[in-house]
Amino acid sequence: MDIKTATNESIEQELLEYECVIAQARAEQLGLLREVDRRQMPTGAGCGSLGEWVRGRLDVAPETARDLVATARHLEVLPDVEAAVASG
Repeated sequence: MDIKTATNESIEQELLEYECVIAQARAEQLGLLREVDRRQMPTGAGCGSLGEWVRGRLDVAPETARDLVATARHLEVLPDVEAAVASG
């Protein structure tokens, strides 16, 4: 897309498409984080918590790590919501 000549509608559509890709990637990431937690990988790596492991391995802010861990754990018991997130 040539952003200079793109219509407002095409810009909006492209943004929505990217958001769908991001949501799908985030859903995959959350599933992987649950598996990391299940395998207790943070303990093996010398971390005190999954949040600490996420901060260090993914290089994210403490707030982002906290939100990722909480969401991963909550979605595990909400399969309908997890499916909606995965679909974008």
